[in-house]
Amino acid sequence: MAFNRQNLSRISGANTNSASQWAYASTDDNLAAMQAADYFLDATVEMGVGDTIILSDQTAATPVNGISFVDANDGLTLTTAVLV
Repeated sequence: MAFNRQNLSRISGANTNSASQWAYASTDDNLAAMQAADYFLDATVEMGVGDTIILSDQTAATPVNGISFVDANDGLTLTTAVLV
């Protein structure tokens, strides 16, 4: 599947001088898909390097959660790295 902008919420860090924290949940994509390069490409304008993303894979009966951070965003690509 693909990134769904409606499932992304900024939960803190509303200014450009600090990193933001985001929450994202998907009932279509598993955690590995959400952690793939350019999964969040449609959010390059909002997300910056150092932002963290709390991920919730809700494809199974028991959700699987993880935390990633934006490690590169040049406006054309956006990659994340896994924290947990």
